[in-house]
Amino acid sequence: MPLQQLPTLLSTEQVAEHLGISQRTVLAWVQQGRLPRPLRLGKAPQWELHELSKAIDAARTRRDQSGNEQKRRTSPPMIGNSTGYKSSKELQLMMALKRAQLNRNTTSAPTTRRPY
Repeated sequence: MPLQQLPTLLSTEQVAEHLGISQRTVLAWVQQGRLPRPLRLGKAPQWELHELSKAIDAARTRRDQSGNEQKRRTSPPMIGNSTGYKSSKELQLMMALKRAQLNRNTTSAPTTRRPY
């Protein structure tokens, strides 16, 4: 439905149809602050057309401004005492040594678990 043909107060269903989202998403966006709070006429929430238009325009300008800024991509920080391996072969060798150490430690200790 074109925006000019909509009444000045919109129901949840009309807002959802206009934005191309579900009614549950409309209510979730209100809770998140992405859409303005509705007026309550009885139990039914109603949105004023001009308030909804302002929110949509504000979201568009935020999107356009964030799209113009170049975001630098950085690698995530290394956690722990990582020495950094020069090649994947070196990493594979170190992992194999660690596995061998773990296997040697677990096989020498007697097991106390019952076999069931």
